[in-house]
Amino acid sequence: MKDSQPDYICNAHFQGPRLIIQKEPIELKVIPTNTFSYQKPVLIVPETTHKSYVALLGKPLILECIAAGLPTPSVEWIYLNRLSPSPGVTFENYNKTLCIPSVTEDDDGDYQCIARNEHGSIRHTYTVNVEAAPYWIKMPVSQIYGPGENVRLDCEVDGKPKPKVSWSINGTPLKDVMPDPRRKIQSGALIFSEVQPNDTAVIQCQAHNKHGSLLANAYILVVWLPAEILTPDGIEYAVVENQVVILHCKTFGAPRPKVQWFMEDMNPALKDERTFIFTNGSLKLQEVRREDAGNFTCLAENDQNNVSIIARLVVKGATQIEEGPSSMEKKQGENVTFYCKVLFDETIPKRGIQWRLDGEDIEESDDDNKYIIRDTSLTITKVDFS
Repeated sequence: MKDSQPDYICNAHFQGPRLIIQKEPIELKVIPTNTFSYQKPVLIVPETTHKSYVALLGKPLILECIAAGLPTPSVEWIYLNRLSPSPGVTFENYNKTLCIPSVTEDDDGDYQCIARNEHGSIRHTYTVNVEAAPYWIKMPVSQIYGPGENVRLDCEVDGKPKPKVSWSINGTPLKDVMPDPRRKIQSGALIFSEVQPNDTAVIQCQAHNKHGSLLANAYILVVWLPAEILTPDGIEYAVVENQVVILHCKTFGAPRPKVQWFMEDMNPALKDERTFIFTNGSLKLQEVRREDAGNFTCLAENDQNNVSIIARLVVKGATQIEEGPSSMEKKQGENVTFYCKVLFDETIPKRGIQWRLDGEDIEESDDDNKYIIRDTSLTITKVDFS
């Protein structure tokens, strides 16, 4: 009651010109609560019982539910489309505000707030429709092409509503460019067949819906470039027999060079079912054998020329256990020695035998001589039941 005053004044202070503007006095009257009758909740914000709301993917979402009543109503939120809120949802202002920091597609649905006190309750339902500005699934990529090659430029976008996609060539909308039978749009991609140097251009893909737009530029450069191998000549590849090895042959040129691999005897590598050539020119050889060792030749050629490099393959022998440890019976307190005869490839610099007990590595200790490890043997002294 003591807050009742007839002369509350608001002053606005402008620091630049050092100016103070004063408003007219405002009177505040505090009315005792015993003059009010208790009342059930009524909604102040929002005023209706249902509202539809468009939320943008990746943007924050704030829903309010403010109610009046005596006693002051409590507010609760429920999700009509699932059992629990999505991660990151917070409640502020005594549960009156629901906040989602970054909207996802899973946030689409109905949210209901319930305001209640001991005299009743009232509900409001928000129907949230998640939409999205255009975003990229696959952008068109700039590339160098040789005459006669085919070009495919993808412009794959998504959004809600579904974005409309349009193409331009050197800034001119495709619909205004002179028709060309070598050019077509297929499954959302712009395709050029058998391009020539005069097809060099800047291609633009634009996507838009009511929430925004995207624009991407892709450069098509049609030129004659001789074949070139970027991988150095004479690289040595070492592999253990029965393993997989990949020999590299990265190429460049326009038209794109055709890559072929030849084995030591100059037979095509692809005649061996264990081989496979990747689109980047690398050769994969599986289940390598000792007799595969030698020089492999990579040949790259296009309309301009052909070039080649040598890749040297060294095959190491696989480690083999010729004679493993045998099971033994010993009396408590006796010593026992296990032997392990192993065949190593002599060209492998780091080699050795690792002993294990129940899957754990066994190591010699300076504190005792329980385990004694030699080149091919392990001795356990004074065996016991543990």
